[in-house]
Amino acid sequence: MPPTHVRTSKTHPLKVDWLDLPGTERVGLTFAPGKKIGSARGAPWDRDLDLDLDALVALEVGALVCLLEDHELAAFGLRELVPRAVARSIEVLRFPIPDGGVPHDLEAVEQLLAAIEERLIAGRRVVIHCMGGLGRTGTIAGCHLVRRGVAPDEALAALRRVRDPDCPENQRQRDFIARFAGRGVLPWLANAKAARAADRREVRALVERVEAAVRAAPERCFQIDESGAARLVAADRTYAAGRFEVPTLRELRARVAARSKGGRVELTVLTGEHPMTDIGTLQATAPHGTVFQVASQFNCLEAPSARVVRVADYLDDPTQGPRAAISAFPGALLRHYFAPAAPARGGRFVQSDARCLNLLEDVFDPSIAEVKSGYLQPHFIRDPEALARALVERFDDVRVGVHDGVEVVFGHDWGGAVPEGRRIAQVLTSTIALGGYGRDGGSLGGARRQLLRAAYLGTLLAAIDLGREDVVLTKIGGGVFGNPEGEIWDAIDWALGEVGPLVSGTLRVVVNSRSRVDETARARVRARGGVIVER
Repeated sequence: MPPTHVRTSKTHPLKVDWLDLPGTERVGLTFAPGKKIGSARGAPWDRDLDLDLDALVALEVGALVCLLEDHELAAFGLRELVPRAVARSIEVLRFPIPDGGVPHDLEAVEQLLAAIEERLIAGRRVVIHCMGGLGRTGTIAGCHLVRRGVAPDEALAALRRVRDPDCPENQRQRDFIARFAGRGVLPWLANAKAARAADRREVRALVERVEAAVRAAPERCFQIDESGAARLVAADRTYAAGRFEVPTLRELRARVAARSKGGRVELTVLTGEHPMTDIGTLQATAPHGTVFQVASQFNCLEAPSARVVRVADYLDDPTQGPRAAISAFPGALLRHYFAPAAPARGGRFVQSDARCLNLLEDVFDPSIAEVKSGYLQPHFIRDPEALARALVERFDDVRVGVHDGVEVVFGHDWGGAVPEGRRIAQVLTSTIALGGYGRDGGSLGGARRQLLRAAYLGTLLAAIDLGREDVVLTKIGGGVFGNPEGEIWDAIDWALGEVGPLVSGTLRVVVNSRSRVDETARARVRARGGVIVER
């Protein structure tokens, strides 16, 4: 028997601590198998590599994530770790991190975690180890948890619970987990909390009261200053209603062309239906000026049906377009009741089914297709081929609604405290209404492609024109509009390629996907150096 003051694989059999949060139970944490080293936390180790690897085989481990550096493998009896593990059909993923340190490359960590996720999806068990199984191991395990949608503080609590109170070992490693949670994402999301829901009856009462005053006398309720920004005064309340315009893509290109170049785009995809991916939460927690793409109709309204209805009626629709409007309802009221007429006509007007803004007005004439109450539905399209040609030839005549300086009033579920004076920008875009509104027999592919491209290009150009660093995209045309997911990702990828050379400084782009991102889209995101955050 070995001396009692030395710990071996027989006196202290290899122990794996498995994560215990839902969906993470096949990820384990342990120390270095076969290590021969002194210890600051007890007697020295003189372990048997073969016995330890056999223990992993008995636990049906399919992959081992080794965080040790090469010099550690050489110094502590682990030169044969990789070949002997592979001989037992245990795949080894090497990811060296200095002892007591953290990774230097967030994207490399993302790639490692993606590789771990692939093994888990394939049904394999994965064990992470460093030397002691606490610091570096806890850091990577914590990043795995936040990638799966666990908040950083909850991830740390889970590591302490299943592994050790000192997992991870130091504050730098703990901070890295929080930093990874916000990697490439708009900075405020790293520590944002979902807002408490308010009484929906109170919210409805406020919106209805303000809207009633606006409907009765919009010219008295809206005050426009010299810059074109509107202030809404109604029902004993005062709100910033922002500055609204409908520039063409050509106009936006010209404005952006005058700016200096030489920047870069940072891409993040936020996925999962979670309070933190709700547009109300995002708008309510974003820094001033953040640009949000809004899924609207071609009249820049977000009505939940193919009719122009009261803004208060948006409260009955749970989808993200109406939620974006209610969250920042002073802007929605301005677009509805004090919309700018075309320059040739001048003035302001109230939108209705009989008269609406039309972002496609300069692209094709009614003999080809019609936009009614803001909707372009398949049965309004008389000549699909002519429509597709027009959208190619007159692509830069497509308009987007750009609404800057809009005050955010409500957060998730229309509740929670919103910092006073919170103002954002919204870019209103749309596409063909499929899904429950009509079907495409195969003739509308060209038109769909051009409209989706216009929506994403217009949003990104508007963000650059406004001089903003943060922009949140949504999946325009998805959901109830029924446009194919692949075409939406095609358009996003194309638009990012178009604006890349035009960026000055850093443009942080977040695609708020909510629904699952398939492997084809994931590959595209990673090809652009982007990351995917699971919520």
